[in-house]
Amino acid sequence: MPVKAKVAVPPEELQAKQQELIDQAQKSESQGPDRAIEAWKKAVRADPDKRGPRREHARVLREAGRWNALVEALKEEEAKACPSDAEKAQVLLEMVEIYRDHLKLEVMVTNTLKQVHRLLPNDQEVIDQLAQHYDATKKWPDLINILKHKATLCSPDEQAATYLRVAGLYVERFSNQAEAIKALEAVLAVDAQNPQAITQLKEFYERRRDWESLISLSRNEIGQ
Repeated sequence: MPVKAKVAVPPEELQAKQQELIDQAQKSESQGPDRAIEAWKKAVRADPDKRGPRREHARVLREAGRWNALVEALKEEEAKACPSDAEKAQVLLEMVEIYRDHLKLEVMVTNTLKQVHRLLPNDQEVIDQLAQHYDATKKWPDLINILKHKATLCSPDEQAATYLRVAGLYVERFSNQAEAIKALEAVLAVDAQNPQAITQLKEFYERRRDWESLISLSRNEIGQ
């Protein structure tokens, strides 16, 4: 039996059908969440590359508290309807909020934030959110690494504060004076008279009997 060729549907007919599904979905919202969710799902299937119906589908899922279904819908949106990295990151950050606040899946929070960071490696808000998450979950090596990355993107004042925090983490969490010294020296590279870094470095140099470094630091302090 010969295979029938598919008949191409004119674009205007497709548009009209899609608009009809959207109108039906909007009307269905007065009939309860299940009807609304199913109707918007049909509108998404009719035009899977379009974000508008997917945004509405996500909205009704959120309003109904269908968190697992919402995550799956957002995964599809990110994969199929987000052409730019910024759009993908926006959807992934929505997923982070759901994993963190509703599903309590810390591993997925971590993995999804890392995915966002790979898309937008120099975005300060993403970096800060990732650092906050590592701090809250006590992932100290990861926190140190993200703070070091942040320091490469900051203003000198922020760099100094960030390296001071890194130095504190090395001392408090790992008792690692050698790495703390490197971080404190990085502070002085951007803020040569930073009193906190100078005080701590003097203490560390004395403990390690690094007299050459101590003398050099003291000379720089008094401007010689």
